[in-house]
Amino acid sequence: MLSFVLSLALAAQDPSPVSNDSLMAAQEPPTSDSTGTEEQAELSSEEAPAGRWEGTAGAGFSWFTGNSESFTLTGLVEARRSWSPWAVGLRLEGAYGRARPAGDTSVPSSVVAERLGLQLRGDRDLTPRLSVYLLTGGDIDRVRSVQLRTSGEAGAGYVWLERLEEDYTRLRLETDVGMRYIREARYQYYPELQDGDPDLNDVNFLGPRLAGAFRWGFSKNVWLLEELEAMPNLLGDNRLLVRNTARLSSGLTESLALSTTFVLEYDSAPAAPIKTDTALVLRLDARF
Repeated sequence: MLSFVLSLALAAQDPSPVSNDSLMAAQEPPTSDSTGTEEQAELSSEEAPAGRWEGTAGAGFSWFTGNSESFTLTGLVEARRSWSPWAVGLRLEGAYGRARPAGDTSVPSSVVAERLGLQLRGDRDLTPRLSVYLLTGGDIDRVRSVQLRTSGEAGAGYVWLERLEEDYTRLRLETDVGMRYIREARYQYYPELQDGDPDLNDVNFLGPRLAGAFRWGFSKNVWLLEELEAMPNLLGDNRLLVRNTARLSSGLTESLALSTTFVLEYDSAPAAPIKTDTALVLRLDARF
């Protein structure tokens, strides 16, 4: 088996205590958003000039041969600009992958990832700990039978605990409380139906979102981030969305870090047949 993984990231630093949305791993679905992305949580612990766009850009590629043949392409761009008391964040991510058993070229490859998502968020500080935000976004995920999912949210964030060392954040605990609306247009792309209508019923979702993020810095270059969020549906049928993200990052040099991310997402009424999705990603990040 041959495996090749490439990950390139461009990152800078952001001092704002305002929370933002969570990371997107290689196979992570963009259904929901946690209190703050791990990249932005890392950036918030250091100084950066106000008013500048700061962020990360990354790309990944994996290729396997042997008993199976598969490849996956991933991409991620995150950018953030802060000018007190305002902050604006942008996130764009996507993934595409195919796989098939090795040695039989007559068997067509199947799509294992095909998604693209965009998200915008604006924050305003009311106090050093309290902020309000507006969020909107859209994404497609054909493997999960999501033709187009659009969302909007308004809410407030609060930093409960924050302990700063000279050059990094030792401890940070923050929460988001908001109300989110989701419009989900569904279509069964995979597997292709021989009979029947692949156009599925559209779904509306309206409910409160409660999210929390806990960050612990062992040192300047080693830190752990744990994020958890839940959203129950108040509109129509019962539905619960839960997402948990855990990330451990360890600096190798001043500009390189090795990170491990585990993502779990649960949807009690998904378009696809499986309710729970997980992803475990090992990534090499470069900071500039």
